[in-house]
Amino acid sequence: MLAFRSFPFLTNVDRVKTLPRSIKQEFPSSSSASPLLIGEEPIFTLRRIRRSLVLDVNVITHGSSLDVEIMNNNKLFQFKLVLLGESAVGKSSLVLRFVKGHFLEYQESTIGAAFLAQTVCLNDTTVKFEIWDTAGQERYHSLAPMYYRGAQAAVIVYDITNHESFERAQEWVKELQRQGNPNIVMALAGNKLDLEANRRVTIEEAQAFCDTNGLLFMETSAKAATNVNELFVAIAKKLPKNQPNPRPVSDSRRIVDNTPPPKKGCCGSS
Repeated sequence: MLAFRSFPFLTNVDRVKTLPRSIKQEFPSSSSASPLLIGEEPIFTLRRIRRSLVLDVNVITHGSSLDVEIMNNNKLFQFKLVLLGESAVGKSSLVLRFVKGHFLEYQESTIGAAFLAQTVCLNDTTVKFEIWDTAGQERYHSLAPMYYRGAQAAVIVYDITNHESFERAQEWVKELQRQGNPNIVMALAGNKLDLEANRRVTIEEAQAFCDTNGLLFMETSAKAATNVNELFVAIAKKLPKNQPNPRPVSDSRRIVDNTPPPKKGCCGSS
């Protein structure tokens, strides 16, 4: 029988098995009873969090045996990653494409935040992203620090057909620089590259901003699956790899970086 009293803010739980560690850290239980565990594709709702705030959190994983043998031999590193940006720029679509390989033409607006997990396999390391996809509506802005607090990586998303969303993305970068992790790895994603004909933000303008602020930069299309995996692989490569995490028993869908290592000359130079 499920011990709902362990997490008084949990209701409407579908196929509950395992609660990710990051959620336990963000929303600790008021009881010492065993934690709930979340399964394949449950969707549950958090209620009565911090003065009766209502947050809908979707946990999505996808089982696969892809490169399990490689995974088991690699060092595992776990990082918290947050997505920020205006509403309707495609944050949820980017994450859904990255985690599930899917795209929904009509995506409902995120309420509060959605939690997802995805694994990237590099040459000799495995990076597990615990992803918080935040709502872009202005009324949820005050909740953002709760999600980017302690994040080691952030993807700030704008719509290349909407210059105002690019200006808002710059504000998010400045906020992270002031209040976020001082060593956070930030990437700027210009989404909706499939709408090139309606472009309002030039590559040069976005690249100049990223060069000035030390950000990774890619233009993406969640719809066409352009540069989505590449964006997260680039972040995984840039994150510091210090102390490996204990290996979990999860078998989430994984992204494998197949980029060949650079060839070295006879004197060891690239």
